[in-house]
Amino acid sequence: PTVPLQMQGIQSALDENVTLDVEFMDTKVLSPEIAEEELLERLSFKKEHMAAYDAVITGDDAALVFAMDHREELFEGIPVVFEGINNVEYAEQISEDPLITGVIEKFSYPDNLDFALRIQPGAKRILAIVDDTVTGIGEQQQFFAQREAYPDLSFEVINGSALTRQEFISAVSEVGDDTILLYLILSEDAEGNIYTNEQVCQILKNCARVPVYRFVQAGIGEGVLGGNIVLHEESGAIAGRMVMKMLNGAEPSSVA
Repeated sequence: PTVPLQMQGIQSALDENVTLDVEFMDTKVLSPEIAEEELLERLSFKKEHMAAYDAVITGDDAALVFAMDHREELFEGIPVVFEGINNVEYAEQISEDPLITGVIEKFSYPDNLDFALRIQPGAKRILAIVDDTVTGIGEQQQFFAQREAYPDLSFEVINGSALTRQEFISAVSEVGDDTILLYLILSEDAEGNIYTNEQVCQILKNCARVPVYRFVQAGIGEGVLGGNIVLHEESGAIAGRMVMKMLNGAEPSSVA
C-alpha cells in the first residue's frame, strides 16, 4: 500500500516532459536474491536497448542497496535520489557521493512515544514488531537508538522473521497493559510466509489486547493508531522535486 502513494507523489512533482519508467523488485514476494537477479536482468536489457536514464529514484532500502551494488554497470554517472529509507546511517554514508541525495524515512519517536505514554501512562516497556529484511534492520536501528532518551523503559522486539505464524500470534496476544506495542514492519516469518500490510493489521486487530501504534501512513485506520506519521506521498513528492531540480540544471550535490 505504500508504493502507489509514493508513486503518486513522485508523478505529481514531475512535469509533462518527463517520462517515468518504473521497475519493481518485488522483495515482499520473492527472495532478495531472486528479486535482485531478475531486476538486474531487466535493467541490463533496457540499458542495452533503450536511451540512458537521466536520474534514478530508489523507493526503499532494498532498492537503494541494489542501486549501489550495481551502480557501475547500470547507473554510472547518473544521479540517484533515494526515498523511503530507514537505515539512516547507510543513507548518510552514501550521500557523501556528490551524485547521491534523497530523503530518509526517520520516525518521530519523541512525539509518538510521548503520545503513547499519555494513553498508557503506566507502561514499563516498549515492544516493537520487526523483521530481518533490509528495511527491518534499519527500523530496528532507529528503534534501539531511543533507549537513552527513555531510561525507565525497556526496549524489546518481536522479530517475525524468527517466529512461525502461530508463535507470532501468541507473542502479540500475550502483550499486557504495561507494554507500548509498536508495529514497525512484518514482511516475512520463519516459515517463509509473506505478509501484506493489510494482513498484519488484521492479525493485530484480532489478537492484540493493547493499542498498536504505527509511525507511517499505511495501516492508519485499519486497527492501528498513528500520531506523528510519515506520509509516503509526500516522501515521493520530495524525491520528485529533487529530480526536477537536477533535470533543470542543478548540481545533485546542491539539492537537498
